[in-house]
Amino acid sequence: MSRFIEPQRFLLEEIDAIEQAVATRLRRYPHLLPNSDTSSQSQRPSKETLLQKHELRFFFDKYKKQCSLFLENYENRKDIFSNELKSLNDPSRDFQQFDNLLKFVNSRHEVGDTDEIEPAEDTIRLYSMYSSALPDDLKWVKRGKNKRQMVKRKQILSVAASHINIDSLFNPKEEYGKFIDLSELFPLYQSLQSQETQSANQITYLEYLSLFLKFPYDNVDNHSSIYNDYLNKLLAYLSNFYARAYPYENISELLNRISDSFDPSANDGKPNENGEVYCNACDKVFTKDSVYKGHLDGKKHKKNISKQKPINPARLSEHKISQLALKLSPITEATISNHERKAALTEREKMLEDLSTKENDLEYTTADESSDDEANNSGSDFDSDDEDTKSLPLGIDGRPVPHWLYKLQGLNRTYDCEICGNATYKGPVLFNKHFSTPKHQHGLKCLGVDETCLPIFKNITKISEAMELWKRLKREKRAQTTDLENAVEVEDDEGNVMSEKDYLELKRQGLL
Repeated sequence: MSRFIEPQRFLLEEIDAIEQAVATRLRRYPHLLPNSDTSSQSQRPSKETLLQKHELRFFFDKYKKQCSLFLENYENRKDIFSNELKSLNDPSRDFQQFDNLLKFVNSRHEVGDTDEIEPAEDTIRLYSMYSSALPDDLKWVKRGKNKRQMVKRKQILSVAASHINIDSLFNPKEEYGKFIDLSELFPLYQSLQSQETQSANQITYLEYLSLFLKFPYDNVDNHSSIYNDYLNKLLAYLSNFYARAYPYENISELLNRISDSFDPSANDGKPNENGEVYCNACDKVFTKDSVYKGHLDGKKHKKNISKQKPINPARLSEHKISQLALKLSPITEATISNHERKAALTEREKMLEDLSTKENDLEYTTADESSDDEANNSGSDFDSDDEDTKSLPLGIDGRPVPHWLYKLQGLNRTYDCEICGNATYKGPVLFNKHFSTPKHQHGLKCLGVDETCLPIFKNITKISEAMELWKRLKREKRAQTTDLENAVEVEDDEGNVMSEKDYLELKRQGLL
């Protein structure tokens, strides 16, 4: 076999397979394109979208590496390439050289020595979607006259990118790049302030999410080693999170651009929200603009200007943090909103949210790479591939509601009511509302229940239970009436004590 041409050919084959894999994904899911505003993006789970973006990032790096390797081999080993081309030359045109090479390949196959020979189909499959799926993750579903192979969504990765574990990249609070988690940095921020400041102005974690990017901090020693350690950890987290949440971006190049744009004197003479003014030469914050202007003519300021200190690493870190925080501002705002929303949720609602998130991975979608091309062209959304789409109720937009919302609202549970003629209600909300509907109340009246007693029969759906309750209510009502009648006692002329009812009855009969 060729020592140079065949490895080079295999590199080109792999490069072509990567190009085909990227094109297939972008054609099927256009919102994976950078800076895409395609409306279909909202139709897919954010975890699945981010997972494919990390896979595409891996493809880009692999593509770049293989192209560089091919060009490097070609430039540095041209002599070997020329010699192998000459060995393949057939001036007599009798195909003798071709026959010899064919015999060599066949002999390798006959003896089973095919480790270096990999079919092109295997290379293409290596980068195909859902190729990492195990047999247990696949199933066949009949749709009309056709059968479709379905696969769990969590197995969307190819074999080449099966090492990507999105669950290990984000902690549960970050929810796959939707929110930031500064809970470990918040105690460090609190330790920067004195005990007097902490007791006078206690800042909550929710407030910290809005304040962490606003430099300089109030009542904080900006020259301490603890402050520098805090800045380094905050910058490291934001940089790492940005790289994980936006895999297409090169975080190193972004930080270099931010560093190049840093101007230490940019904020000199500009009051902040509190009216304070910062002087870079003196590295000092003045309470008022008039005080700042007054110190400009001082000897100390002029001396600092003449010496002009080098760039302060802490100020540069603050600038990087501020710029990264601005780029992450939509995520920060979403984090604050989510924190406020979760504070109002019950434990049961939180549990249902976690359950719906886990069930998204277990949902099935079609494993055919070309099937969704037609779906996208026809304007249908990603959820059209779901097995149970037809059974889901329609939302206000006329489309089936998402499966996670279907589960969250409890619409997967059904409730039967015998009093309503064995009617079935989906979800606890609709079930609880039906007790006050005319249909249910009419059913109770048909059982003999008085209209004044209808509220007592709420949450009762079986006829036997309603009849038993109504009999008990009637017994209690009769007993109550008897007690009222016997409550008043009278005495006859002979001194006999009896109830008023018995006295009137005996008197009416003339016995008294």
